[in-house]
Amino acid sequence: MTLVMIGDIGQTFNSNQTACTVKDRWMSDPSVAGAVIIGDMAYADGDGNRWDTWGRLMEQAFAQLPVLVLPGNHEIEMDAETYMPFAAYRHRFRMPSKLPETIGPVLGGDFLYEGGSSYYSLSVGLVHMVMLNNYNTHNALLNVDTDPQRLFLEKTLAEVDRSVTPFVIVCMHNPMYNSNLGHHHESFTTILRKWAEPLFIKYGVDAVFSGHVHAYERNGGVEFGRPSATGPVYVTIGDGGNHEGLYNEWFPKPEYSVFRDGRYYGHGELTVYNRSHMKWSWIPNAEQGPSLPIDETWIRPRSEKTNLLAQKPSVQAAAHDIVGGKGEVLKTNGLISRARMMAVVGGVGLLSVGAVVFRRMSGGGYRPLTEPLLP
Repeated sequence: MTLVMIGDIGQTFNSNQTACTVKDRWMSDPSVAGAVIIGDMAYADGDGNRWDTWGRLMEQAFAQLPVLVLPGNHEIEMDAETYMPFAAYRHRFRMPSKLPETIGPVLGGDFLYEGGSSYYSLSVGLVHMVMLNNYNTHNALLNVDTDPQRLFLEKTLAEVDRSVTPFVIVCMHNPMYNSNLGHHHESFTTILRKWAEPLFIKYGVDAVFSGHVHAYERNGGVEFGRPSATGPVYVTIGDGGNHEGLYNEWFPKPEYSVFRDGRYYGHGELTVYNRSHMKWSWIPNAEQGPSLPIDETWIRPRSEKTNLLAQKPSVQAAAHDIVGGKGEVLKTNGLISRARMMAVVGGVGLLSVGAVVFRRMSGGGYRPLTEPLLP
């Protein structure tokens, strides 16, 4: 099963190329089961006609492909008379939420949009997906302990049956970890991060996907700003095609940032092979860059990573040096000497560190797997 991930798509030439690529993918690959648009869809900004033109542009890709959406900052659009936020979004999308909708007028930068399609969760195959709203801030600012979105998240994560859905992912518009100069440390991001990140770690969220920053970045496992072999993988995929352009200016690379590139528009794909292996790929649009994935990594469920670390305590120390995707290992050309690896993990034939799986080569050394392990 493959899920397509798109952020900040808009309605431009590049948006059309992204939509065409997605259409070609589901037409040629029956494993493509659905798509997620991680906020900032039409860039209508109050013009209802722009929502109509966006819908017609996206029809080629999504008329026959199930699509999940969540609100970004360009969906805040207030009603001109009532000042109620998310006017177009609330009336155009119905997501699978069981919570009643509650809204309130915008007061400065304080937004109230509880329940409805604001935040929700569902299971798709072996994955439980949770959608959050960065721009529902009213109750979190009043009292985070009684904030309905926080209570929803904790209840949802606590009730996930990992024997049924071993993978848990979260989608939200604003990235918690972002080394791009754009949208760095915004208040709407920090408000949610303060209460949500402890829950991600407590309940073992495997990956968090965001948009907002018009570039691509993948961070390895992170816990409270530090690399972690068991922390969630954080991915920014805000390069869908919007008219505001790409962001390719960066702060110095943090230790946990594995891969980043602001040159191309494109999309991502999350492919679930079995109960223990999920693969993430970033694919630029062919008209602008390479049409094959130029960043990939394996994501394993929290239980698998925790079990391995319990068996091999020294692996956690080594995880800071081992990064996923395209053979970057111990900051070498992708090959670890047998002596080095045996010193680190005691010489096992198969090793999982964080989100990366390595196989010992017959001639010595280890390389990242390029194909999944079958159960």
